Amino acid sequence: MPTPHTAQPDTEPRRTRFTVRETLPVVRETWQLPPCADHHGALPEDCPGWCEFSDPNPEMVQPSAAKVSLAPGTVIQGPIRLVEEIGHGGMGVVFRGEHLALRRPVAVKLVSPRWLDNPAVRGRFLSEARALSRMSSEHIVRIHAFGVEQGVPFLVMDFVPGESLDDVVERPLPFREALRILEGVARGVAAAHDAGALHNDIKPANVIIGERGAVTLVDFGLARPYAAGCRLQPGELSGTPAYLAPELLGGWMDAPSTATDVYALGVLAFEMLTGTVPFDDRDPQSALADMLERQTPRISSRFAGVPPALDDLVDACLRRDAWERIPSASVFARRISEIRASVPPPLPQSAQLRG
Repeated sequence: MPTPHTAQPDTEPRRTRFTVRETLPVVRETWQLPPCADHHGALPEDCPGWCEFSDPNPEMVQPSAAKVSLAPGTVIQGPIRLVEEIGHGGMGVVFRGEHLALRRPVAVKLVSPRWLDNPAVRGRFLSEARALSRMSSEHIVRIHAFGVEQGVPFLVMDFVPGESLDDVVERPLPFREALRILEGVARGVAAAHDAGALHNDIKPANVIIGERGAVTLVDFGLARPYAAGCRLQPGELSGTPAYLAPELLGGWMDAPSTATDVYALGVLAFEMLTGTVPFDDRDPQSALADMLERQTPRISSRFAGVPPALDDLVDACLRRDAWERIPSASVFARRISEIRASVPPPLPQSAQLRG
């Protein structure tokens, strides 16, 4: 069997990676009864108690009429000084900050000015803070504080220097390095699940590769508990189309689950090892149509020489039926570790899995 280091791409042209990169948020206009509540507004008995619905916290959730935009140089509680904007998404803006007392860098995430009057978005910030506070892993960004400054909710987290996996995968990756990164992401996801939370938006843009190779999972803005009583609003869909599991795209399940995070891990692995996602990612409808009409591709169908154990593992993550997928992110991490240990040391930089 050829080694994965000498694998060559097939003759099919590779299309451009991603047409839709961003999270697609579904944002309610007003605060309302939680979807998991009964008609009296009572929460289920197994409610984990940490999402914004279970304990809204009026200061965090109360809409702000003013469209405040905190600029670099602003000092917020902590005391933390905002230094420069380093990123933004659909609902939040991230600054590099400085902890003035400790003289060290931090990351500060703020609600975007356009969403300050939306209690649901503000509530998600509260859920993200509570979710992160429950987790302990070297592969998950740590939270230090959260609060409200001039009506703007904020989170203070570790500043993780490095580059997004979204940029890393644009370059050919040595095979063993790709497996090392995948194992780190999976261990971060497993730690979130152990804390009773789903990440719910696993993709390269939400993984940071540090200057010394550390793998850190970030952006828990869509994090949700996965207790049996936790449900979504009818028709609610949040995520990035290419990484959403069929049961979410098709509306066959009321809420994401650990199996939907496992599916996203499979898509991430597929993309890192082949350079493309398994299905059309232009929009949710196109992705779902492909999932229903086409057989899920295997890594070996696009690049030869991939170890059969890895081919089977990723295929097991991408099963159409959630109950047929591998049981957990921790199992995925363990099997990736075993596969990595069985692969010979890396060849020189010019010998890559893909290029």
